[in-house]
Amino acid sequence: MKPNKVVLITGASSGIGLALAKLFVTEGYYVCLAARSIEKLVEIQTEINPQKDSTLIVKTDVSLPQDCENLVKQTVARFGQIDILIHSAGI
Repeated sequence: MKPNKVVLITGASSGIGLALAKLFVTEGYYVCLAARSIEKLVEIQTEINPQKDSTLIVKTDVSLPQDCENLVKQTVARFGQIDILIHSAGI
């Protein structure tokens, strides 16, 4: 049974962000994966959700306000809401 919750994860291409993305997809959440590398996000999406029905990928540089605005807009447009935000991007 799907929880019908939406998780937005920045830094989803590696480390903690990637681990959490895998966990939330496994648990049936809708997940938006955000990172600077679209190529890496495509690989991850193909691995964890080949049907692409419960995931969205958005190329995002969190240091750019316009990227952050676009990320939120795309997530809400696709899933209708954001229930959980995990900000795991950073150096």
